Amino acid sequence: MADVPDGWTVTAAKEEGDWTDLQSPGGTTMQLRTIENDQESMDASTADTIEYINKNYTDVKIKADPDCAMNG
Repeated sequence: MADVPDGWTVTAAKEEGDWTDLQSPGGTTMQLRTIENDQESMDASTADTIEYINKNYTDVKIKADPDCAMNG
C-alpha cells in the first residue's frame, strides 16, 4: 500500500506483475509494480529496480542496503 497525496489519480493494477499508475495534478507520473507479498519477491524487485536505474541513469547514488519493507 502506498500513501498518495490528495488530488493524485490512481489507476490500480489488475493482477500481480501489473503496474499501478499514480499521476499528480501537475503531470508527474509514478508507476509501482505489484509483487508477491514475501521477502524473496521484495528482494528480487529491489535488485531489478537498482539494476534498471544504474543501467539507464547517471549520477544516481543508491544506498547499498535500501530500506524496503512490506506493508500488507
